[in-house]
Amino acid sequence: MKIIDFDFVKNLFPKRNELAHKGDFGRTLIVAGSYGMAGAAAIAGESCVKSGVGICHIFCPDSIYPIVATRLPEAVYTPYGKDFKRQLATDISKSDCVAIGCGCGWTNTTSDLLMATLEHSHKTLIIDADGLNCLSEDLSILKSCDAKIILTPHLGEMSRLCGMSVKEILANRLDICKEFAQTNNVVLVLKGHDTLVTMPNGEQYVNMSGNAGMATGGSGDMLCGIMSALCCQMSVEDAVISAVFIHGMSGDLCAAKYSQTSTCPTLMIESLPEIYKLMEEA
Repeated sequence: MKIIDFDFVKNLFPKRNELAHKGDFGRTLIVAGSYGMAGAAAIAGESCVKSGVGICHIFCPDSIYPIVATRLPEAVYTPYGKDFKRQLATDISKSDCVAIGCGCGWTNTTSDLLMATLEHSHKTLIIDADGLNCLSEDLSILKSCDAKIILTPHLGEMSRLCGMSVKEILANRLDICKEFAQTNNVVLVLKGHDTLVTMPNGEQYVNMSGNAGMATGGSGDMLCGIMSALCCQMSVEDAVISAVFIHGMSGDLCAAKYSQTSTCPTLMIESLPEIYKLMEEA
């Protein structure tokens, strides 16, 4: 098992070519949000934009589109209604990375979105939040997708995915995560204290950044946005490791400035430019 710290991540971070254009930094499609959960789409999108993606494309319900678009003018949008499958397939075909689940709700609509996303994704796919809850109903649907798949559960979602209690997972998380990642051929990010990253080949990494102040709504949406942007700029493995550390570091900087009690994604996102500046200088 390897340790993820600043020295580890700085060596993974790519240097930008001075002649680069937005196409060089990829296009992420974020399928997120639902009525009453517009913030999840906004947090994921803003984190993605501030993590250097070329184009951030948000696929969200038309009911929340005005809210999210007002918060994040840099993104492009597909507001969808009941008939979304054809447009989703088109948008996926243009994307280097797709992220699904943030604030979508555990509903039949999200299940339909997930199935369509699995069918049409061929590059990199991140499944988070309610996407994971829908996935827990039938893990076999992963076999229908030939993309590189990243799953980002917290302990409760991991419990549903593997059919074990949180207590059982905590007692043997290394072996449980390794078996799950290898069996399902996924990159598994078990979020929480000392977030654990497990690759499909069984390699494992434990993250050293982060604090208890990050245990708040929207924190996972922020990680998903960071990860989706970095997956467009480096290998999937390096992107996941870097995103986990950067996310934790943003929480540490926020806690140092404002306190753990006041740490929240809106303030953590403000730390991202400082972190990337340190990475570029390193």
